[in-house]
Amino acid sequence: MAGFVEPARPATPWPGLTAAVVHYLDAPDRLSPAFRDDVHVGDVKLTASALADLDHTCQVIVRDDGGEPLDDVRSTARLGVNVWAPSENIADRLAAAVRRALDAMTGGRPVLACTASRPIPIDGEVEPLRYLTADLIIFTNSPHL
Repeated sequence: MAGFVEPARPATPWPGLTAAVVHYLDAPDRLSPAFRDDVHVGDVKLTASALADLDHTCQVIVRDDGGEPLDDVRSTARLGVNVWAPSENIADRLAAAVRRALDAMTGGRPVLACTASRPIPIDGEVEPLRYLTADLIIFTNSPHL
């Protein structure tokens, strides 16, 4: 009697939702040209010295906050996005650029729809911080996730 044989997997596992969104936002043409060379996009906040080593002054950090299945092929997903910058004005402009980029994800694979919230200022941080969320509908079994 033959046992269960696990299907072959790709040599490199597909990235998760956070990695896919980080890759999307980090593309050279995604954010405003004013931020192209000055923003670290990732899923972990860098220390000030690590950020300086990269010659960046801004950070966009993406976090997957979970979601619910809609049916066999679609799920909801919620992302939390923190935007740090050296000034209030730059934080506002960068957060607005991130919001526009997230809203533009709609209509392809793996993202069917995306609605990003209005960025809000978060007090109590050393550097200006803006926070926003993005609600997505994604293909659950997409090879892009």
